[in-house]
Amino acid sequence: MNDICLHITSGSKFDLHKHNCSKGNILSFVALLFIFVLLLSSFVSTFNVFSSFVSAAEPVQVGTEATLRSAVNNAVGSTVIAFTADISLTNSALNIPAGKDITLTSVGKSTGFWKLIGADNQATINVDGKLTLEGIIVTHTEDSTGRGVTVVTPGSILVMSGGAIVNNTVIGSGYIPCYGGGVFVGSDGSFTMSGGMISNNTVVGGYDYSSVDVSGGGVYTNGSFVMSGGAIANNTVMRSYYYYVAGSMGGGVFVGSDGSFDMSSGVIANNNATAGGGVYVSSDGSFTMSSGIITNNTARDGGVYVSGGSFDMSGGVVANNADSGVYVSGGSFDMSGGVVANNVNSGVFVGSDGSFTMSGGTITNNTVVGGVWFGYGGGVHVSGGSFVMNGNAVVANNTAILGFGGGVYVGFDSSFTMSGDAVIVYNTASMGYGGGVHVSGGSFVMNGNAVVANNTANSGVSSNGGFGGGVYVSGGSFDMSGGILSNNTATYSGGGVNVASGSFDMSGGVLANNTAIRSDGGGVYLSTGSFSLSGVAVVANNTARERGGGVYVSSDCSFTMSDASIVANNTALYGGGIYVSSDSSFTLNNGVIANNTARDGGGIYVATWGSATLTGGTVSGNVASGNGGGVWITDNPNEVADFRKLFVDTGVVFTT
Repeated sequence: MNDICLHITSGSKFDLHKHNCSKGNILSFVALLFIFVLLLSSFVSTFNVFSSFVSAAEPVQVGTEATLRSAVNNAVGSTVIAFTADISLTNSALNIPAGKDITLTSVGKSTGFWKLIGADNQATINVDGKLTLEGIIVTHTEDSTGRGVTVVTPGSILVMSGGAIVNNTVIGSGYIPCYGGGVFVGSDGSFTMSGGMISNNTVVGGYDYSSVDVSGGGVYTNGSFVMSGGAIANNTVMRSYYYYVAGSMGGGVFVGSDGSFDMSSGVIANNNATAGGGVYVSSDGSFTMSSGIITNNTARDGGVYVSGGSFDMSGGVVANNADSGVYVSGGSFDMSGGVVANNVNSGVFVGSDGSFTMSGGTITNNTVVGGVWFGYGGGVHVSGGSFVMNGNAVVANNTAILGFGGGVYVGFDSSFTMSGDAVIVYNTASMGYGGGVHVSGGSFVMNGNAVVANNTANSGVSSNGGFGGGVYVSGGSFDMSGGILSNNTATYSGGGVNVASGSFDMSGGVLANNTAIRSDGGGVYLSTGSFSLSGVAVVANNTARERGGGVYVSSDCSFTMSDASIVANNTALYGGGIYVSSDSSFTLNNGVIANNTARDGGGIYVATWGSATLTGGTVSGNVASGNGGGVWITDNPNEVADFRKLFVDTGVVFTT
């Protein structure tokens, strides 16, 4: 059976044609059905590119430049002008005067549409009134330059429901800004696109790649742009000096400081730029996406780039872009729905002074790969900005290879707050650190019903990494007052949480069923820094192969337990509940240490030069197959107990 099928492949042309097609799988997660529905709706709207125009009004037929200009100038009321042949403009653009309402289409052509070919170094069409493109191709010849359509005067309107704007080129010289290869919309103009195609348009800049505006390969808007169908594909912004696509912005669409872009359907694909391969949103510009697809765009930074503007995403798909799906620098990204998936070098990057709020939707199957430098944040990378995750947001199945933070990376001077019913699950730091979340000099706050679960930090064949299955903290802080951190796995230490340096304060929530496969700290591994357990926090059912099934406290670290906190049902070879290493300290002010299991030190194991102070609480029901069911203290390999390292106040209860 012959079907209409859309092919979007990285580095190739955007192609829509008839052939035998089969379903493709863009994502391996729950987003598959969602994306398929979006593709189907996009096919319907984009099909207008190849459909024939049928109008109830009797069209005025034209076949030459002279008859075309005459038909436009003499039009009264809404007028349909039908091309009967290709028309080349000789010296100037076709002008649609103010007060005119013109529709351009084709008749008498068995396949495709007739062309309107612009004059060299001129726009093909200037719109001062209203123009509807339903069935022509707006273009230039290969040896000429010029924009496709310009919409700048107050009240000017461009409507595109079919046809194409293709192969137009804007070339700047020296330090002159240049923009809008296919369409330029000024601050007083508007552009509505429900079908058709804008493709293979180019903007080429001059010499100063750092300060001159070179942007909007397909569309540049300082006014209003509404897209409910059609396709913007294979457009490019680049520099003629320095290197290819250096310092260029918005390969598909550029949203200027006074502009707005509303996307409810359609496809933006295979466009190229330095920043914002698909879409670039500049300072005070706004981009709203409720559906549609942004895919296979290429840029150094972002399929969508937000610079001081705003991006609101309630639906749609941003997928298969490189580098990163969405890049936020000094602007804001609010995601309440939709999917960000299969992007290279992070699903979302939040840079200096950027903010990302995620209350819904899914970030999945994104990848960052380290090389000479480590890769940071497979799903989300926060570097100098803020990330708030709540509602029913999902970060899942993302990967950092030779890197930090399979799900989320929180860098220096950055913040991450997770609450509501948000989940971070099934992410991987391969040969890296922090399967779910990596905090490096920033802060991570977790509360509500949030879940960090089933994440993995593995060492791979190189035996590098493999620390902090759920969360890895290095020079930052992690505060957990609620939620669940469970079923995470580390090849080496810290199945649940690994604190390499910094602090971990847990005043609520549950840390359970985490595993350190080869080493220490099934629940928590404290390498350098401090860990406090208070409130009604629970550390339970965690497993370490060697030491500290619940908590491992390394040298020069401190662990304090108080209030109604619980360490229970954890398992290790030494220190089923808690292992206190040399020159480290553990203080039990209150709480319960119960039903933990080990060979030695079922509840607590205090090693050489370590110390334990018990001023309150309960140590109960712990089991050791060797020595010290409740507490075991040793100073040498022969495991001779030294009780001088243990202080027990009268408020402590020991039970079997």
